[in-house]
Amino acid sequence: MDVFQLRDRVIHDYAEYVRSFVRIREPRLRGFVEQSLQDEALWPQPLIQMNPNFEPGGWIDELVKDRILHDECTRIFRIKSEADTLGNPIRLHRHQVEAIEAARQRVHYVLTTGTGSGKSLAYIIPIVDQILRRGRGQGIQAIVVYPMNALCNSQYGELQKFLRVGYGPGKEPVRFAQSQSSCGIMTRVLPTTPRAGGATPGTKSTKASSTRPGSTCRHYSILCGGSENSVVSN
Repeated sequence: MDVFQLRDRVIHDYAEYVRSFVRIREPRLRGFVEQSLQDEALWPQPLIQMNPNFEPGGWIDELVKDRILHDECTRIFRIKSEADTLGNPIRLHRHQVEAIEAARQRVHYVLTTGTGSGKSLAYIIPIVDQILRRGRGQGIQAIVVYPMNALCNSQYGELQKFLRVGYGPGKEPVRFAQSQSSCGIMTRVLPTTPRAGGATPGTKSTKASSTRPGSTCRHYSILCGGSENSVVSN
């Protein structure tokens, strides 16, 4: 497959679709719009860039062996699927390991890196590790705030991938649920059936805990803010 020819076909079809409902009688305005379409004002040129090779860090299993992570993290954080629930070990990038170590030392950190660099694991792993260590009955222990629904939904999928696959619904080592209200979307990690809830207006959040329904967030100790290329952990 020639990706450039594919791109040209897609752009051509889209341009025909746009022209199909553009009916302008005024000659000068019609000429301006037509010229803009010919100049591809509605679609950018193909973006070609190098795929970065991030510096490797430690393996999850090694971090567990060194007592940096809880023993159950070996089973949770693996490359797995419904067809292969055992999966394969995960080797982290250096910036992910540094984030885990910073969280373990309870210091603030900011992680800024490119798309596909594993920012999610840089805070999901410390959150899950802390919840496993502290156990149940501690209330909501972590809150992650996102600026967009898409990011919140994406991270909910990450929680499903690691915490549900290999365990099954209702048997997760750290339970989670997603509820939606007029304020936005909130994903909470709970050990039992959660209640519906809302998020702060204008924000979408992921909350993590290991407690029973009806508890509060009085014990939370991790606050993260996530965007497309940055993570802030407090």
